[in-house]
This record gives sequence, C-alpha cells and structure tokens, in this order.
Amino acid sequence: MKSVHNPDPNQEENLHFLVLIHFLLLACLVLIGCRNQTDERSGEIDTISEQQLAGLKDKVYTLCGACHGYVEPSSFPKDKWPELVKQGYRFFRESDRPDLKAFEAPPMSQVTAYYQKYAPTELKLPEPNPKVDWGGLRFTMTDVPLPDIFELARVSHIRWWLPKGAKPSLLFCDMKSGDVCQVSFNGRSYQLKRLATLQNPAHVEPCDLDGDGVMDFIVAELGSFEPADHDRGMIYWLRRQPDAELYQRIVIQRHLARVADVQPADLDGDGDLDLVVGEYGWRKTGRLLWLERIESSPGRPRFKLHVLDERHGTIHVPVVDLNGDGRLDVVALIAQEHETILAFLNEGDGQFDMQQIFGAADPSYGSSGIQVLDLDGDGDLDVLYTNGDTFDSQMIKPEHSVQWLENQGEFPFQWHLVARISGAYRALAADLDRDGDLDIVACSNTGFINRNQNGLVWFEQQPDHSFVRHDLEYSKHLHVAMDVGDFDGNGWTDIAVGHFGTRTSRAWVTIWWNEGKDKTEASIDAQRGTTGGR
Repeated sequence: MKSVHNPDPNQEENLHFLVLIHFLLLACLVLIGCRNQTDERSGEIDTISEQQLAGLKDKVYTLCGACHGYVEPSSFPKDKWPELVKQGYRFFRESDRPDLKAFEAPPMSQVTAYYQKYAPTELKLPEPNPKVDWGGLRFTMTDVPLPDIFELARVSHIRWWLPKGAKPSLLFCDMKSGDVCQVSFNGRSYQLKRLATLQNPAHVEPCDLDGDGVMDFIVAELGSFEPADHDRGMIYWLRRQPDAELYQRIVIQRHLARVADVQPADLDGDGDLDLVVGEYGWRKTGRLLWLERIESSPGRPRFKLHVLDERHGTIHVPVVDLNGDGRLDVVALIAQEHETILAFLNEGDGQFDMQQIFGAADPSYGSSGIQVLDLDGDGDLDVLYTNGDTFDSQMIKPEHSVQWLENQGEFPFQWHLVARISGAYRALAADLDRDGDLDIVACSNTGFINRNQNGLVWFEQQPDHSFVRHDLEYSKHLHVAMDVGDFDGNGWTDIAVGHFGTRTSRAWVTIWWNEGKDKTEASIDAQRGTTGGR
C-alpha cells in the first residue's frame, strides 16, 4: 500500500512495550535505563548540579526520540514523578529489545531528581463553572433507567438512527454489562429493547451487510473491560431474521485485539460493504484495519484483512470523501503515545496515501474522539477533536480541550482551540439554536475526580467562527458517549448522553429534549456573543 505507515520491526517492537494509554509517557523513562546500570534505590533522589540536570535533559530528549516526543516535566506534578520513573525502569526490564542494552543511562535516582526539579508542585486546572447557563434555550430531561441488576452504567457509544419506514431510534452499548440496546421513540415516549448481549461491546453501527433490504448491525467487541493484550476482540454481525424482530449473532472476524470502532463502507468501490476497523489494543496489540469484502453471496460474508497502520491505540475511524475526489477515505484517531489524527487518502486499487491532519507534541495528550464535518460551512470537511482521557492517569490535565482542526486545503489542518474542558471526551456539531450555523455540544468524564464538573456543555457559533460557551450541567455525572438529533421531531436538535461509572444517577442514558428558545432570551440573541462567554 502506497505511503501507508510500515515501521521497521525494531521500532514497532519498541512501541509495543509501552505502558497503557496516557501513562505511555513512561516510555521515554523506560529508554533511559539499562539492565546493568539501573539504580533502584526506593525513594532516594540524588542531589545533582544544574549542569548535570541539563545533560540529563539532552539525553532524555535523544532517547525519547526513538519512538515518540519528549515528555515535559510539567506533564505531571512533582509528587507523581518518583513512582512514574520507578515504574518506567520496571517496564524497561520487561522489554526484550536488544538495542536498548546499548544505551548508557544515568541512575534512576538522577532521572527522578531531574523531573522533580522542573515539575510543578501542582497542575493549574480550570475551575468548573457552578452557574448553569442554557444559552437562551429550554430543556427538559428524560432518563432511560439502568436495570437494577447493574451497579453502574458503562455506556461506551450512542448512535442516533433514522431507519427507513420505522421509528427513530437511539442505539447504545454498555461495555460492562455487554448489552447492545435500541431505544425507539414515538414522540417523547420510548420503548427499550435489547438487541444482543455480548461480552464488552464498544461501538454499534446499522448497516445492511448482506444487501437483503433488511437493516442489520455491526458491533465492535473489545473482548475485555479492562485494558489487556489479547486476541479476544471481534467484529459481530447482528443479522435481522426475516419477518421477525430477532437478531442472529454472527462473528465476522475473530482473534483481534480490543476493537474500539468499526465502520461499514464500500472502500474499494465494488458495490458491496467493506469494514474499516480500529483495533485499540493495549501495549503490544492494536492496528488500523480494512476488511475487504471478497464474497458477496447470501449468508456469511467473507473478508480479506488489510493492515493500514501497525500502530496501536486507534479510537475512531470515520469514513468520508475527505478530498472530494469521489473515493472514500479513512480518517483515524490514534491515541496512546502517538496522539495523532491521520488521513488515509484512497487512490484506488487498494492504495492509500497517508497524511497527518494533526499531531500532538505531548505523548500523554489524552486523545478521546473525533468527528469529521464541515464546521465552518466553507464546503470542505474539518475535524472536531477532543482530548481529555483520564482512565489511566486518573488526573485532569490543563490541556484537556475541545479543538477545531480547520481544513484549509493542505496538511496538517489549521488548529483552533474551542475551549478548555476538564476530561473532554466527545464533541459533536449541530445547529442547536436553529440560527443556520453549526454549534458544538461536548461531554466530559473526569473519572476518579470526586467533585462537580461541567459534564455537558454547548458552544454557540458566532459569525466570525468563534464560540460562546454555555454550561448545561454542573454535577458529578460522567459521560464518554453522546449523540445529537431531533429525537421527537419538533424541529429542535436534542442531546442524548450516556452515563459511565456515575454513582449520582441510576440512568443508563439521559435525553435532553430541546424545547427551543426561551422567550425571555430571544430578544437578546444579538447580544449573546458578548454577554454569554466564560
């Protein structure tokens, strides 16, 4: 495949031993030790000169460059670094990379001294806004309750769906209970139905995979709730039975790493549906895959597996015609130490040209999600991007945010900050106030931080493409999944958020019904751009 990332085996092996998600910053610490020189004096920190510290920085820069960017001491507070350095050396000993043995590295105690010297005592975080501001809109809420048999909701994905000839629906996955569910609406009343109970489903997409005119579902299966390297990830096909509301569970592809996303699309233009798969994996496993449909006969379809990228950590894989050439391209968010958004431009005949849309300088950046759409209305496709993952670091970071990557006709895209949001996890665009442009709705998950946060926010787009922030929620609710749509057909875009580990609510999903503009606020819409900001 043309220009597709194929790292050499030694470098790829290096990437594979790195510690999970955003503790992957430890990889650069891993590289600074060697088996014969590792100093493991617990809690001891050397007193070293400024000159020695400067020399350490140069060495860390050099060694970290073997696989990813340098990790700034400011990435974590001072008191976190001793354990991080110690853990980094421990992971080094577990590595089987022969080339690492050649590194002459300083003792662990000196590296700890270096990071503690330059790290802040604490990270400066944005304060949550306790004042709820709905931005001149009115909302009412409905909870889809969590069944009593479950302790906590773990909703990993929500998908708004308008099936032809049927009631509008929300599809969602609970990655802990294993349930894949459908919420069908009739106005604001709803009916909840389980489509299937799997192991740890991460993502569900409707599609007519076999072309029989009946809509089925494709599900990305993680294979485990906790992060791990294994081959229990799968792609399920929930095939609708003829003349029945029942679904046959069929495994399309097994022996995969933890699968975070799957998108059906005719990538090769031959008239049938292929599958683009994001294997998140963990330390040693995970890839970006294209499953090419090679058998279109009725029954169980057959696919040929192609690897688009060998790196682990893929979260989302939207399929769009990014460059307007009539062929479907793949956009991939790859997290972990890579923290990059890539475009795989389809050149036909199974060839893809890889281009970088965005790359974060910090390997602990915490990428969490993307949406590809024309945010500024100029006729091309941009990327809406969030970084705010806290699952592994259990820390809110100052750089957590919602970002707009503007397509200006070349790579990489132009970066714009929309807002800093602690634990930002998902951002979606919709014309929430019906003024003709796209606004942004964002949800967040601050994980283990036991305090109120602004877990749901909307940003009102202004004529100059700036955004005014409105905090819809101030609570301890946690959300990683969300979708938007006119669920009740009243002409106003509603919001659905899933709950994830929330102990302050027994809801599985909460619907925010958009009632339209508050009459008392409608008269001051023109002033909103200067009076509503935070």
